[in-house]
Amino acid sequence: MSAWPWYCWTVAGRWWLPTSWRSPLLPWWPVPFTGSSPCATIPSPGGSGSGGSSFPWWWLLGVVPVVLWLGRRAASRPVVATGLVLGLCLAMLRPPSPGWPPPGWVMVQCDVGQGDLVLPAGTVVGPREAGLLASLGLGRVAARPRPRVVVLSTGNELREPGAHLDFDSIYDGNSYMLAAAVRAAGAIAYRVGAIGDDPRTFRRTLSEQLVRADLVVTSGGISEGEKDVVKETLSALGTVAFPKVAMQPGKPQGFGTIFDEQTPIITLPGNPVSAYVSFEVFVLPAIRRLMGLTPYRRPMVHAVLTQDIASIPGRRQYVRGVFEVTHRGAKVTPLGGHGSHLLGSLAQANALIVVGEDETALNLGDTVRTLVLDRPF
Repeated sequence: MSAWPWYCWTVAGRWWLPTSWRSPLLPWWPVPFTGSSPCATIPSPGGSGSGGSSFPWWWLLGVVPVVLWLGRRAASRPVVATGLVLGLCLAMLRPPSPGWPPPGWVMVQCDVGQGDLVLPAGTVVGPREAGLLASLGLGRVAARPRPRVVVLSTGNELREPGAHLDFDSIYDGNSYMLAAAVRAAGAIAYRVGAIGDDPRTFRRTLSEQLVRADLVVTSGGISEGEKDVVKETLSALGTVAFPKVAMQPGKPQGFGTIFDEQTPIITLPGNPVSAYVSFEVFVLPAIRRLMGLTPYRRPMVHAVLTQDIASIPGRRQYVRGVFEVTHRGAKVTPLGGHGSHLLGSLAQANALIVVGEDETALNLGDTVRTLVLDRPF
């Protein structure tokens, strides 16, 4: 009786059998993990392995037949057969825990395999995502940087908060509000502050800011007045349009590209409520598209109206409101009047009720479309 067939079967099973076959056909033979990073077997400094016995029982299947074959001429066939059977029995006595990895090694397990989709497109790379990418050995990945947005206000009447106010001046709240909205959207905001109504000063400031701008957002200076510096200056370029949008608040708008850099610019009205609503409707989708995030627009939800609303026909109206979810479902309550200068009610609101262009009135109990502000999406 020769031990060579058993020895060859053992070696062949170790090196050439598919991994899925080794466990049922060779239960005595350990199968180390051969995948790619981050799964690996690494030395454990100063510790014993996660595997079990310090005596390598699985060596017996390879060692015993060789020893028996070397001594087959000196031993009788019954002795050889008995020794072979004994060796097989000892080899198949599996210890309480696997013999792999060897003592002093630990198996690093993982839940990511070769060919798996690790991070889908559009994922924001945060601490956990960065750690996963680094553990996979990816020093560089294709990603979109956070867009840089320059925010500025226009108007001779504007003053910085804390400055002295004359009878014909007001504090500049728009640039602070819009810069905060840009940061809340995930972009980088550069607040320039208020610029006077001088076209040369406005053009020079705008040109100087383009070195750090992926998008420019302005407020004020786009109505029909004589000192609308934004409209006067940018209209001369021929690359910025100033349409009238059928919405309230926020009828005057502007969009285009400026100078040789072809930097996109969005010009918003000067009234604070108009500026904020216009940011939600026009600027936020642009920022999210620059970041590669979807959906571009804030999703609408349905809620039950708690008060009547009257609307101007032919315009889409955005009414400030308070959205809440009760045991009876979602409801929204209108706040304040329709004035686009009423910033107090805007600060109290957490939603915008959308009234369609063809609707002149919404009644208590109606289900209305609502934009819930400050909700991640």
